[in-house]
Amino acid sequence: DGGGGGGGGGGGSKSGGDDDADVELQEDATKGSVGGGGDDRGDGDGVPPPVQPSKAIEIRDDEIDDLVAMVEDGEEEQESGCCGQLLHKFEECMGAGCYRLGYFESKYWYVVIPLTFLIGVALAGGIAFLETESRSDKLWIPQNTEAIVQSEFFADNFEDGPRISTFILVDNSVEPKQVATAYGEEAAYDERTTAATDDSEEPPPPPNVLTRDHISDMFALYDAVDRLQVLPRRYYYCLSVSVCPPPSRQQLVEEVDGERWTWRQLCLLGGSPEDCLVSSVLDVWERNRTIFENDANSDVRVTVNEYISARPNQRSSLLGWFGGVKFANDDRDFPSIEAAAALRVTYFLENRAVTVDGAEVDLPAETFERTMVALITDGVSVDGGDVSLTLSASTAVVQAQVSQGDEFGAAITGDVQLLSGGYILIIIYVCIQLGHFSFVRSRLYLSLLGVLSIGLAVAGSIGAASYIGIFYGPVHSVLPFLLLGIGVDDMFIIAAAIDQTDWSDEVPVRVGNALRHAGVSIMVTSLTDILAFGIGATTVLPALSSFCIYAVLGVLFTFLLQVTFFTACASLDLRRQRDNLMECCCCCHPCHPCCEDRLIRQHPTLRWRRFAQKAARQRKKGMDVEERDDVTANTPEDDVQDAKTKFVPSLPCCGFLPRSPVAYYAEFLVKAPVSLVVVLLTFTVVAFGVVGALRLEQDFQFSWFIPDDSYVQDYIAVNERYFSDRGPSAFLVTTGGASVGGSGERFDHYEQRAALRLLIRHLEESEWVDGKVTGWFVAFEDYLVLTRQSQAVQNRATWFGNLTEFLDGFGARFAGDVRFANASTVAPDAPASEVVLPAIIASRHTVPLVPLNNATRQVAGMTGIRAVVADEIAVRDSAFVFTFSFLFWEQYAIIYREAVTNVGMALGAVLVVALLLLPNPTVAIAVFTCVLFTVADLLGVMWLW
Repeated sequence: DGGGGGGGGGGGSKSGGDDDADVELQEDATKGSVGGGGDDRGDGDGVPPPVQPSKAIEIRDDEIDDLVAMVEDGEEEQESGCCGQLLHKFEECMGAGCYRLGYFESKYWYVVIPLTFLIGVALAGGIAFLETESRSDKLWIPQNTEAIVQSEFFADNFEDGPRISTFILVDNSVEPKQVATAYGEEAAYDERTTAATDDSEEPPPPPNVLTRDHISDMFALYDAVDRLQVLPRRYYYCLSVSVCPPPSRQQLVEEVDGERWTWRQLCLLGGSPEDCLVSSVLDVWERNRTIFENDANSDVRVTVNEYISARPNQRSSLLGWFGGVKFANDDRDFPSIEAAAALRVTYFLENRAVTVDGAEVDLPAETFERTMVALITDGVSVDGGDVSLTLSASTAVVQAQVSQGDEFGAAITGDVQLLSGGYILIIIYVCIQLGHFSFVRSRLYLSLLGVLSIGLAVAGSIGAASYIGIFYGPVHSVLPFLLLGIGVDDMFIIAAAIDQTDWSDEVPVRVGNALRHAGVSIMVTSLTDILAFGIGATTVLPALSSFCIYAVLGVLFTFLLQVTFFTACASLDLRRQRDNLMECCCCCHPCHPCCEDRLIRQHPTLRWRRFAQKAARQRKKGMDVEERDDVTANTPEDDVQDAKTKFVPSLPCCGFLPRSPVAYYAEFLVKAPVSLVVVLLTFTVVAFGVVGALRLEQDFQFSWFIPDDSYVQDYIAVNERYFSDRGPSAFLVTTGGASVGGSGERFDHYEQRAALRLLIRHLEESEWVDGKVTGWFVAFEDYLVLTRQSQAVQNRATWFGNLTEFLDGFGARFAGDVRFANASTVAPDAPASEVVLPAIIASRHTVPLVPLNNATRQVAGMTGIRAVVADEIAVRDSAFVFTFSFLFWEQYAIIYREAVTNVGMALGAVLVVALLLLPNPTVAIAVFTCVLFTVADLLGVMWLW
């Protein structure tokens, strides 16, 4: 009876063994029989105690009726109308398809897993054809813009510009990073000891560097660079561009023992074979320390001013040696320097760069530049031949052509390490959260297989894109992190759907039911991502377009592998859980006595499950299993059904996962006051995001990508403080052949001299030009005046003869700016009667631009200077102003339009997908609103940052 059952229950043995367990099961079944009407808490008199109420939530009958009515009304509303019925039918069809897919994969897992793995490996094989691209003009510049066409013409007709390395010397009392705030605007001083008085409100001016001590330091720097030697490694290069014309510029050179490259071998030559091109104040003393030491003027300012005054045609370029200059007079044509805060020296190396794997490589010059940098940063250059440098009165900062790439690459390397740490954290998080802290339900191996499927998707997307010839750029390095996040989200959705299925169903049915819901969900999100990235692929920015193509393929492969490879692996894991096998040892059961006994006592309604597990193990061992009707006969029918459909929960001794915090969060969130606060907070944050988005400004500074502790930041700080009054230089290019782009008439430099003079004058009058246009034409006309040939009657042959004489002698520095034509270079496909020789096929002049310090000014300057040329009808089709900076300024001109267009189209795609695939339009609008709010918040944070 109940009392006896209670007593027996209280004295039950906890010893192990199957016989003891059977006895205990019978006793427990007797205690829980319906006929007895009692439980294991009966008293000694056999009277069953009153039934304790359960902790279930009490709901009144009228509330249940209201709830049922509301659900029925919602179903009727959802299915009403053609659109609602169509969407509902579409959802059912997708769910049915996903069910069949899941059922098939679970049943034939031994086919699905190896087949999908092999397909992923085959796609990844395309990595062998991977093409990388790191050239900025090929990554971030629209390829059909005016600047691209002009740059191609410029590169075809003029030699590559030299590699430039620049040193700036300031007084050794100056801290480079503090020059912007430590000193006043005026850079004037008579003596280095000038300092602010105690009651001065303005900061003191920086010390003067036009002293003998500072010039001596510059000679020390020059001598140290001249002694540098670098040992070449195996590389591709051409010793002389003139003897290795394109396309055969690449020549493999082996390392030669004992042979080192010196500055004299790598420099850009000037007027003579022994004259390396260096621009600095040392030219005043012919770069000769002996001449400097024997200078009769004790004040170097006197010698410098005399040198500049004797060269009026070069005054502008000579003044570029000095920064933070204070003049002793206001005469713009004959200035006299009183003091300077900085001295600049520029080294020019011959450009031998070749393109290797999508990158410009010039290893001899790059190696030498790094040794020059080491002189400043370390004080000694071991790789350059153990050359040391000590400056007594100066502090030097440096930037070589290789500097920004090296420092930016080092920063990227550090970020990659952090990114790798992020990968590890995500994988650990997946391994912990995908399963439970249990011997049976941990899902550790399944988590690792899911990460493997994401890795296959990453490799497959890179390989597939390589098969079709899409290049791989630097920004693509974030693709694995992006796909890992998407794939992990899909894994969680599939695993959660599996956990919600009926445990008593067969594994294929469970997997099919799980994929019926999860498959549709992740298909909607994946389709949205694919459309968004597909729209992004239409951008005119090559790097972004390529990245979006990779992302489209990556998201697609991630989705396919999650619903095939990962789902099939999950079905195997389900079979293991069904057989109650531990994951760490697939042949072992978690038979800890503590777990078994506590399971029986704390969950009496699950006795049937315990007996079924034991019977399954006996059958597996080939033992006969006797029917145990007594196990279920005395158990309530509802309890037996409950036991069949619920998985046995893990106990503390076997591992226990407490209630998810999300459950508490959900209960807290649905409370009316909390919901109101959340809504108000959401709209407040969105309002801030909208305000920030409206205040966003477009700009770009390369210094933003350089680490703060880099030597390049020291150079940038000093250069911007003392040399920012000068803008970049551009080129006025005139074409003697067909105009750029293949249309328009030829420009005849002889017949249209007057038009060229007028164009140069109008450029000098433009608000975007700072000073005089210099070049071969202006200097040549001055030369004709100087030689008294300007008034002589000249025909074409005489004029070109004088020009050739000028470029061979007095104007030798302009020889590279004029390219003469012959019958093969002037319209080679044109009739001979149209070829007028001699002629010039291309020429260039230097145009100094005003300072353009932000993207808005740069775009306006580019547009304005082009408008000046376009207004000259005689030359508009065969002349243009160009600088390589225009390539990036073209990007600034379109980036805003591209951003607005792509974001708008992506949001439209999200809305369309949500309306089509979500059966409830209200939910679809809510989803779209959340995405819209997220974009607004992101823009607001960007402005705040």
